[in-house]
Amino acid sequence: MAEHRLYDPADPPAWLDPMWWADSESCNHLAHPGGVHTARLTAVADTVTSLVREHRIDWITDVGAGDGALLSLLPAGLRRSACGFELITESVRYANDVRGVEVREANVLTDDIPWGAPTNVVACTEMLEHLPDPHGFVGGVLAANADWVVASSPHGETPERHEWNHAWAWDHDGYAAMFTAAGFDVVEHRSVEWSQILVARSLS
Repeated sequence: MAEHRLYDPADPPAWLDPMWWADSESCNHLAHPGGVHTARLTAVADTVTSLVREHRIDWITDVGAGDGALLSLLPAGLRRSACGFELITESVRYANDVRGVEVREANVLTDDIPWGAPTNVVACTEMLEHLPDPHGFVGGVLAANADWVVASSPHGETPERHEWNHAWAWDHDGYAAMFTAAGFDVVEHRSVEWSQILVARSLS
């Protein structure tokens, strides 16, 4: 099992504060050259759609929703029962004005997030690896409020080879262990190109 903290906790980088990103430009992952994000976004959207239909889920919450790319890939009927939260102002504007999905501006680490209806699925794609304490986030927020979680993060990063703004890296076993320790039952876990997609049900 491999899990790596990619920063020195005694000297954390400035970008580890989520609000450091608030004024960044919006990043259109669906238009990224080479389509490097398209496969995992499509796979997560399909997974969320299947969960909603199989388990009669009432509400979808996308944490770290970016410019609304994931929400835009959901069937039109499901978008009416979905909301994203994102702290980059330009991404929030793009999601609402261009993609036509609901994304609200919020810092998911500090703001009071309305996690949704009684039966809820939370998506957090390519987001946990940016947090200073992903374990605390999964355990304290998601396990307390979500029936289901669909998460994705890179599966092949190491302390020697990783994106400059990633704070953590996991292989499959390390990623699953984080969710299991928080009180989730991991029911599906697979690779989609460079990303790993995990589906977990709350045991609480």
